Amino acid sequence: FAVLEKRDTVGSFWKTFPRFDELISINKSVRNETQRFRYDWHSFLESDLGMLDVTTDYFPTGREWHRYMDRVVHETPGLRERIEFGVDVERIASDGTPCLYVKGGGKRCARKRVFVGTGLKLKDEPYLRAIGGIPYSEATRERAMNQRVCMLGNGNSGFDLAQNLIPVADRVTLYGRSPHRLSTVTRYTGDVRVKYLQEISYSSHQSGA
Repeated sequence: FAVLEKRDTVGSFWKTFPRFDELISINKSVRNETQRFRYDWHSFLESDLGMLDVTTDYFPTGREWHRYMDRVVHETPGLRERIEFGVDVERIASDGTPCLYVKGGGKRCARKRVFVGTGLKLKDEPYLRAIGGIPYSEATRERAMNQRVCMLGNGNSGFDLAQNLIPVADRVTLYGRSPHRLSTVTRYTGDVRVKYLQEISYSSHQSGA
């Protein structure tokens, strides 16, 4: 197999996101080996290196997750040689054999299958700019200092921003298409995690004020 990577390192997404670095996925050591992967959401199954070798934090950071992936690449025999860095794939086409056409000319063809993992694609939102808003990728505490902040979206990313901006913003309000759902209630890990209950409590008191 071969891996084509646009950046100069694996997992570069995690060097920038989440905006305030802390992940929602847990990293916990347990004695019961059969339950280990219920509490370790990061370690690669085929690697001898575990996330706990990088950090013992219960909620690790995106940068620590990136550092773990980088170590796996460089410490797993033969893996680094299979990754081509700085390759920008522009399109994929197939005439019996799937081929990837790269920027600057040239192509790479696979025998059977191509797996795509593109990560987050940043795009400009004209309607957001028109009302003086900024995208998630540009949110900082400095920009929220003493401001009334309105956020569109009440998923984990929205709550992550809100919880980190509450200490510096004058007021933080979240808007969503539907009421937020707590993962502790739905048992779905993609719903709002319990670590953001602090922001939910703040919002409840604020609404009742």
